[in-house]
Amino acid sequence: MSQRIVVSALVMLAMGVVSGAGLGVAGATERLVPSQYPTIQAAIDASVDGDVVIVADGVYTGTGNRDIDFGGKMLTVQSENGPESCIIDCQASSGNRHRGFFFHTNETAAAVLDGLTIQNGYAPYNEPCYYSGGGILCQYNANPTIRNCILRANHAQD
Repeated sequence: MSQRIVVSALVMLAMGVVSGAGLGVAGATERLVPSQYPTIQAAIDASVDGDVVIVADGVYTGTGNRDIDFGGKMLTVQSENGPESCIIDCQASSGNRHRGFFFHTNETAAAVLDGLTIQNGYAPYNEPCYYSGGGILCQYNANPTIRNCILRANHAQD
């Protein structure tokens, strides 16, 4: 009889582990920019659904820190200390077009952008959204959560 109890307990334990595996019970992986990943895009590319990319204080520029694409992943990109301390500077112009973030792969509200300043974006040409979204563009059924962000000096039209 005691062997039955042990077997039952092991089965219940295994069921609990399996059922919790896809529900975030073990916790999200934090990916740190720039201490672990050199760019925000590199951290996103290494992430899976549920992960959290934490961006340290600073000004982020150049490839991998503009035209950032979640690629349909349901994860969080957040600043370490708020939008005043964490700036994405797209360094764009009418002849050198870049934006901060581009959501276009069915991202849901589970894709979160939190606590960043996005500045100096200049909307690239993207059909069907001609010159739209200088700082952030959401299209093709993308519906991310954007909170505590500052959009400054971005351009969407010529």
